[in-house]
Amino acid sequence: MANSPIDLLDKLKAIDITVPSCNEGRTKNHREYWPICRFLATYADTEFIQYPMRVKKGERPDFQLCLQSKHIGIEIIEAIFPDLARVNKRSDELKSNKPIFVRRYKMDKSQMSRNEIDKIANGVPSQDPDINDAWAKDWAQKMEFCIIKKIDKFSSPGFEKFESNWLLIYDNLGLMPQETKVDYLFQRLVKTDVPVPFDFVFIESQSLVWQFNKTNYCSIQINNIWKNNKNQEPSL
Repeated sequence: MANSPIDLLDKLKAIDITVPSCNEGRTKNHREYWPICRFLATYADTEFIQYPMRVKKGERPDFQLCLQSKHIGIEIIEAIFPDLARVNKRSDELKSNKPIFVRRYKMDKSQMSRNEIDKIANGVPSQDPDINDAWAKDWAQKMEFCIIKKIDKFSSPGFEKFESNWLLIYDNLGLMPQETKVDYLFQRLVKTDVPVPFDFVFIESQSLVWQFNKTNYCSIQINNIWKNNKNQEPSL
């Protein structure tokens, strides 16, 4: 609970949002608290949050934001290619600090052998990551894939609906942010055959949150209030 932006930021800063590595006990809660806390810190002093406010943990959706005027359901999903997740996990196992170079991954399933995973986790490049605008399209297609996946969940029995419903995506694809890929995603969402039931879609991508609705999109700088706290500096 919080009664003002300052109150909310003080309470958020006291939360340790550090995410352990895959081999050190990372859980679903870690993956959810990281994006929701950064989101709340970023939007604490905006028109999106009125006070007093309260945040409740749920399941379907993941969080409920309780304001005086309305209740908002917030569903969370991490955007990551399955093979990239395998590379990250193997890199943790090998305690490798070498740069990881990746090739273009499939959206929804693994396609690489264990040997390929080991090579990339050890820093052996599998392909030059700069392939014209192919990465921008891959980014947009993966985000659209995540959105459609959550549309299906939103429509399923047992998913609670509120006055407003938001989708929060944590971008863990490791691709450099480009305005072209964001616009490419927006155009795909405008033209999609499946109506997006979420009033807003938010994407936390590196230092920015990209905010989409049915008519436009914009970005806001993430308010990383944990960056100067050495005991709680977040990492993924």
